[in-house]
Order: sequence, then C-alpha cells, then structure tokens
Amino acid sequence: MDMQAVKQLIYKGEKVDVECKKAEKSMPKSVYESYSGFANTKGGYIILGVEEDKKQKLPEKRFTIQGVENAEKQIEDFWNTVNSGKVNVNILKDGWKGVGNTG
Repeated sequence: MDMQAVKQLIYKGEKVDVECKKAEKSMPKSVYESYSGFANTKGGYIILGVEEDKKQKLPEKRFTIQGVENAEKQIEDFWNTVNSGKVNVNILKDGWKGVGNTG
C-alpha cells in the first residue's frame, strides 16, 4: 500500500475496519484491543503514527500524520507480542513491507 492509499484511509476517518494510533515512541497497548476486534470481524487496518484531535469533526483535520520513532523496533515488539501468547492465535503473517520500507 502506498502513502496515497494510506492517506485516503486516514482521511475517511476511523471506522469498523480502520483504527489510527499515535505510537510515536512505542507500540500502544490499545493496538492489541484493535487487533482482537479485527480478528473477530472481517479484519481491518491499524495505522500507526497518526494523532487524533477529537475536538475536530472533519477527518482531514481530526487526524494528523505524525510518524513513529524506531519503526523497526516497534514492528519487532508487535510481532514478538502477538507470537508470545498475548493473543490466542496469531492470524497475521509477516510480509507487509509498510509505507516507506524498501525491503
């Protein structure tokens, strides 16, 4: 998924299949709640590095892309957690390259 597609998801606002998380310096604990919720439905997208201003009504103003620090570390922490028993079953596969990654 390229950056334009990610922005389109963000600026449509959070929905049953889209969650935005700040995750500036570390993986937020709420990411696992979203993961679990998506596992019990048809799935969805958890987009990290997006700050939400709940005072704003329009999604274009409500969500601001902030980015994340230590993205590789946060991804590693996420995979370590979902594979450690924190969730009953890991239903994801590690193959997503992410926006901006070239590997």
